[in-house]
Amino acid sequence: DHERISAALLAEKNRMTEVDGILAKTHDSEMSLREKDEQIRALTSEIKILQQHNAELIALSTQGSEVEVENANLRKQLAEQQADHNNLKSSFSLEQANVSALQAVNSQLMEKLQNLQTHMDSLTIELK
Repeated sequence: DHERISAALLAEKNRMTEVDGILAKTHDSEMSLREKDEQIRALTSEIKILQQHNAELIALSTQGSEVEVENANLRKQLAEQQADHNNLKSSFSLEQANVSALQAVNSQLMEKLQNLQTHMDSLTIELK
């Protein structure tokens, strides 16, 4: 009977280690989400600035081919930045889904952990 209790305690310790690993992954994922959110904000700000500059150039550059070439380059950069922004938004959404999934798994694991703790407590009481 003592061996069974020892095995149960060892299994509980292994489960706790597993839960700690999942919690660490969740934390890392949340940190990654924050970083990506900051990147999205920075890119959005850059896009707004580029759009403003682009609009100003359009107003001022009805004459002169140099300005038209520069304007085309800015549009190209804006399109690239928009593509980057959309990619970051997609990555951010995926990370949010991953965090939600990790939180759901974490919740399930916490529930299992509580059940195991209750079981461990009753085993401890039986030992006394």
